[in-house]
Order: sequence, then structure tokens, then C-alpha cells
Amino acid sequence: MKHLLTASLVALSLTAGDAQANPCVALDFDLKIAVQDALMGAEDPRVSRLAGYLNDSFYNDLSCRMTLTYTGEALQALLGNPPELMKAALTMPAPRNQSDALILILQAMQATVDELPG
Repeated sequence: MKHLLTASLVALSLTAGDAQANPCVALDFDLKIAVQDALMGAEDPRVSRLAGYLNDSFYNDLSCRMTLTYTGEALQALLGNPPELMKAALTMPAPRNQSDALILILQAMQATVDELPG
């Protein structure tokens, strides 16, 4: 719960002025769909429900960041492993923008699931 509160406060502090231009020239559509499917299929129903409400620009931004961060081989390996793909997507380093606010909220939700005794 403390993770969710922290993420919510950080998300509220981000303004539209913090958004930056997208450096991607071409979008990897397969990666975008795989990231979307991984988030929508998350174990935590809160994560999967929120992922269903996120728009195309969120998934475009996230897949763009991933193509700039990972090699082609690493991305191919992640495409076949939805839990690892979700983990990689939620830990992308990037300048602060609205997508980061959503990632922080998703991370907090996932952290509460990870903390539950299993």
C-alpha cells in the first residue's frame, strides 16, 4: 500500500510540461502489442484493468523506450516471456513524463502482489 501511495504522489507531481519528444523513428508494432498483452495479462487484476485503459501513446512510448534500450536479440527473448517483458517494461529508465506516472502506479500495484506471501 505504501508503494501505491508513493507512486500516486509522484504521478500527481508530474505535469504536462515534463513530457519530451519521442525519439523513435519507426515503431515496433509487435513489441507494442506484446507489451500491451503482458500488462493486460498481469497477475494482479488491478494492473491488468488499468493496462486496459492506457492509450496507444502510452504503449508507443513504452515500446519506443524499449527499442532504444535493448538489443534486437534481447527484445526477441523478452517477446516469448510475458512476465519478464512486463518486468522490463515497468523498469524502463527515461525522463519523467506522463507515461512514467502510469508506470509508477503499475509498479506499485505489482509490488503489492510481490510482497504477498506465496
